[in-house]
Amino acid sequence: MRGSPLRAEAPFGMARFMRALAAPEDTQRRVLRGILARNAECEYGRRHGFREIRSCEHYRAQVPICSYEDVRAAFERMARGEPGVLTQAPVCAWEETGGSSAGAKLVPYTAQGLTEFRAGLQPWLESLHVQAPATASGKAYWSISPAGRPAKHTACGMPIGLSSEAAYFGDRLAQQLLARLAVPPAVGLIANMDAWRRASLVHLVACEDLALISVWSPTFLLELLRHLVLDAEGVAAELRGGRGSPREAIGIARTPIDASRAELLLDIVRAPRIDWRRLWPGLAVISCWNHARAAPYAGELNAMFPGVTLQGKGLLATEALVTVPVDPHHDPVLALESGFFEFVASDGQARMAMELDVGAEYEVLLTTSSGLYRYAIGDRVRVTGRLRDTPTFRFVGRSGIRSDLCGEKLDEAFVAAILAAAGIGFGMLTARAAPASYVLILDAAQVSLGQKDAIARRIDDALCANPQYAYARRLGQLAPVEAVCVDAPVQRWLERGQARGQRLGDIKLPALHAGEDALTIFEAGA
Repeated sequence: MRGSPLRAEAPFGMARFMRALAAPEDTQRRVLRGILARNAECEYGRRHGFREIRSCEHYRAQVPICSYEDVRAAFERMARGEPGVLTQAPVCAWEETGGSSAGAKLVPYTAQGLTEFRAGLQPWLESLHVQAPATASGKAYWSISPAGRPAKHTACGMPIGLSSEAAYFGDRLAQQLLARLAVPPAVGLIANMDAWRRASLVHLVACEDLALISVWSPTFLLELLRHLVLDAEGVAAELRGGRGSPREAIGIARTPIDASRAELLLDIVRAPRIDWRRLWPGLAVISCWNHARAAPYAGELNAMFPGVTLQGKGLLATEALVTVPVDPHHDPVLALESGFFEFVASDGQARMAMELDVGAEYEVLLTTSSGLYRYAIGDRVRVTGRLRDTPTFRFVGRSGIRSDLCGEKLDEAFVAAILAAAGIGFGMLTARAAPASYVLILDAAQVSLGQKDAIARRIDDALCANPQYAYARRLGQLAPVEAVCVDAPVQRWLERGQARGQRLGDIKLPALHAGEDALTIFEAGA
């Protein structure tokens, strides 16, 4: 692993990770004991008798499952600076989740909680360097957390948001990763989205030895590349550094750039078919979400970058790291030392990792050192196999997203599977109150007006696999699905997320929108 920064700091190396995978029960019981011991004297720990808990089974019986609303008041007290509420250790950082109909939600981190992230991230990075050695020495593009998000602070003055995704790796390792960034962290501080995007693109085009792109949503990268095509002349002008070029304003004044990259960019985007490999011939890996609703967009990236490995990120939530990809022949595996995990089966019973059945689906519960105890994260996963003795998972969808106009109770995973099978590219189902029905929003660039009605009929037929939906359709309680083609729906959805305070790279495209009428978001293009 020549050139890997992990030679300098890897307390959670791959060898340790693989040993844990061979002993999931012992590892998970040890992790739970540590979390309970560290927080036994906090207010929550005293209330639920952490000191007296002697087993995972006892913990399950003594501590209730909770949602964000159950702990919101405690988090607000912690954000005001009150100590000892959910953790004995002080909070050292705050982050926001992607938000919901109730708005963005704050999540605290303790130092040990961030260490739990590193227990999975470091083995992932080490395995990545082994599988694709170029990523250990080449430049990398990591999505910058603050992109498009104004600076915020808690009531006691602590900043909300880590400086970058690399900060999760720990100070020393993060510094080595940041030194190899294609786009410097300062660019993430640019508040104006157009200026941020231009600066990011200029640095990316200037980077001849780009080896790794690590983003969350594949739509983030697709939109960035779309803007690169649209703004190629402007980016080229910045690369040339011509008169009137506001290079200092976008953070590249002191960056030495080969102006020939400008001509290469223009030649690439003017060609009948864009070949991004000409711009980044050493690109080895694109890391992004690739399951559930992200799958078609990840497939689009795969087609745009032939020969580049597209690695699924696994399930990494703001609250905790759940799964990591460490073996190219397996789906992401449970990050055993990144928290204590339980899985709620269809019968409502919670199980530990070693009790899961391959092929079954479960909802995930988290327990972490940052103050989450049996926390229902709202994600649903399917067990796809085992690596050593530890289950591997595929993300299925959000378990909390449901729509119920007249008893049909459609959920996100069910709708996502139907849209994926239809192969329509972008698609989003949203409920309409009058007449009671569902509207399928499609991308006008992917579907013609002549196709949309036939697609709507296919989706309506597929939804009838849900017996309650079929019954409501037979009774006339629900009208047939109607399809509407809109312009640039992905761009509109990303803009909507930014307006709600979400990080640009974190915005997800749901298959089922169960909040306000999604047509109001897209109506300008309907």
